[in-house]
Amino acid sequence: MAVKQASHTQLRYWRKRSRRNFITATISMSLVLYFLGIFMGVVLFGRELADRMRSKLELQVFLNDGIGELQQQDFEVLLRHHPAVVSLRFVSKEDAAAIMQERMGTEVINLNGMNPMRASYNLLLKPVYLNTDSLKAIETELEAERPVSEVVYQGDRLNRLDQNLKALSFIALGLGVVLTVVAYFLIFTTIRLNIYARRMVIRSMELVGATRGFILRPFLWQGIGQGILAGILAGGLLTATFASGQKWLLNVGLPVVTLTQVAQIGLLSGIVLFGLLLGLTGSYFAVNRYLNRSLDELA
Repeated sequence: MAVKQASHTQLRYWRKRSRRNFITATISMSLVLYFLGIFMGVVLFGRELADRMRSKLELQVFLNDGIGELQQQDFEVLLRHHPAVVSLRFVSKEDAAAIMQERMGTEVINLNGMNPMRASYNLLLKPVYLNTDSLKAIETELEAERPVSEVVYQGDRLNRLDQNLKALSFIALGLGVVLTVVAYFLIFTTIRLNIYARRMVIRSMELVGATRGFILRPFLWQGIGQGILAGILAGGLLTATFASGQKWLLNVGLPVVTLTQVAQIGLLSGIVLFGLLLGLTGSYFAVNRYLNRSLDELA
């Protein structure tokens, strides 16, 4: 009788410990998913900022001196109908001299009335064409036109943007792998304690012929519930963090970069879905690993 009471007391202790561990592991998983979401959000914000910066990059098409008005008009029509061009702005020699004088603070036009500046068309291009290969092709195409003296664009700036985005993506990927391993460890710990707390029930089910799938099912549901709950908690924290971050940027006068509604929904849904997959796969591998052992080895 005393042995039975001691066994029952021990079982209650392990069940209580299992529930406590479930809560702790769920909160820890939500923090893991939260930081994973932060890193992914930084990547998405970086891409949004890069796209915004790309959209302001201008391609300057400088014209030869002495071209006729009719020739210039024909060339402008060609630019307006070019598939890559969103908008264009004509800068005359006089306007270019005035802009240069304002920036440099010195007189550009010399005493003989000579203006060394060149007229140009400043083009804004569609985002799909804002890459090195497309810009190079457009440069070659336009420089073949007779009115064109030179085509200039900020290729170095574009390359730096792409390199920084790639570096940021690799860092986020590496941290994501580390955080995923941590999440799996938390799930394994929770499952091990749950199996130990139920080891006598599991042993009884095995003795009466219960299949592995039957024994596995409740642990899988628990893992799924744990993952979804952790994902929802992480999503709530992410939403609050992004809102606070944007408010802080507004207060300090910095430019605010906002994600599109589709990107926000995709990020938050992805965090919840990733939590579900973590819970499902982590539980599956953990239970299969421990069911292959003697249950007395789990202490």
